[in-house]
Amino acid sequence: MPNAVVTARSVGQRRQAGGAAMQGGARYQNQVTAWLAAKMLAERPAAPILARGTLTYIAAESGEAIDDVLAGNDQGSFVFIQAKRKLSLSIREGSDLEGVVNQAVRQIAAAVEPHLRPWSRTLNPGSDRLLLVTSSDSPATIKTHLRDALQRIGGLHPDQTVMDAAKNRAEKGALADLLTLVDREWVKVTGAAPTVEKQRLFLKLFDVEVLDPDDGEVHEGGAKADLAAFVIEDAAQEHVVWKSLVTLCGTSATRQTGFTIEALRRSLRDDNLALKAVQSFAADIEALRQHTKATLDRLAGLSRIRIGGQDLKVERPAVTELLQISSQTSSLVVGQPGAGKSGATHDVGRQLLEQGRDVICFAVDRLDFTNLSLVRAELGLRHSLIDVIKAWDGDGKGVILIDALDAARGVAAGEVILSLIQELKNGSRWNVVASVRK
Repeated sequence: MPNAVVTARSVGQRRQAGGAAMQGGARYQNQVTAWLAAKMLAERPAAPILARGTLTYIAAESGEAIDDVLAGNDQGSFVFIQAKRKLSLSIREGSDLEGVVNQAVRQIAAAVEPHLRPWSRTLNPGSDRLLLVTSSDSPATIKTHLRDALQRIGGLHPDQTVMDAAKNRAEKGALADLLTLVDREWVKVTGAAPTVEKQRLFLKLFDVEVLDPDDGEVHEGGAKADLAAFVIEDAAQEHVVWKSLVTLCGTSATRQTGFTIEALRRSLRDDNLALKAVQSFAADIEALRQHTKATLDRLAGLSRIRIGGQDLKVERPAVTELLQISSQTSSLVVGQPGAGKSGATHDVGRQLLEQGRDVICFAVDRLDFTNLSLVRAELGLRHSLIDVIKAWDGDGKGVILIDALDAARGVAAGEVILSLIQELKNGSRWNVVASVRK
């Protein structure tokens, strides 16, 4: 149950305080998750949540001690988020802040237990964060005084006391209240009071950030701007894609599942949203486009017959058939040497491009498919060939043309090509049209 804090209060009290408040809490949690998802899709820094790196994984209702949202980046850093639209600085038993601190203590305690999850390890204050995310609706004691004091903890000299991070009476009071909760919850969780070192570790990991992702608020506007600039083809659909993300994140929380950028993009495409190419793959996709153009140019001569100094264009019925089939499924073209397989490949590729379709063309005799890393190097790609093709989004089915499979250089190259074809057929939007003698 999102944002619920287990306390000693009676069931009647919980019901009286529930309803709309709990629904509002879940809505805020979904919006915070959607804001992170927008940053991941746009490959933009998720400051102030994770200022460095690019987000690669997000999970809602993660099952961790701090369970609202878990996010990780490409640098191996993780942030554990408890999202509370509004809460007060209270040290009373059963307060929302007590629940947040208790979860943070349990997250630190659980980190020393061996698990297979990449984030189940000793937390690093230099990169990992235990984060209370709240809105501007929270009082200044939380969103200003406590936040400002906590963000000075990392700059203290090792011999300074943590209270030196507080610079005025309001900050000192806020930090002292937090330490009271830390001491009390540490005893509850571990059975012993925290040492000074443990207190300092908690304060280095724990932080407060303000995020306002509701309708018309600043962070919702920023997320929409990122989506319009870097993710969707039609910038006018920024509101539609944002609502789609909020809904998706709510579903993720209900199912307690995580997602990557690939899963997010797939869900948005399922909602009939046209997406731009992933920014970090744009140069590689363009390299494949240029390689395809050059390959088709080389195959052009095989689509014509030279007679008496003039070119005779042969209209092949097979081309018409292949154009229809390529939109539906993958296929293999078989023919004797000189039957016109390469010419048909050229004609299919040119006509698909004229139709505005996405096309990739490989001539096996012109690339060393002994290893895909060699192909990557020959094409000048920054990413692996398979990752580039999967990151190439577009409307409808794309078509990969592979000319002259039989020209593969040895058994190893043939196996690599077949593995590539099989990988692309599994869950991608690409159909493969390959030609071979037999």
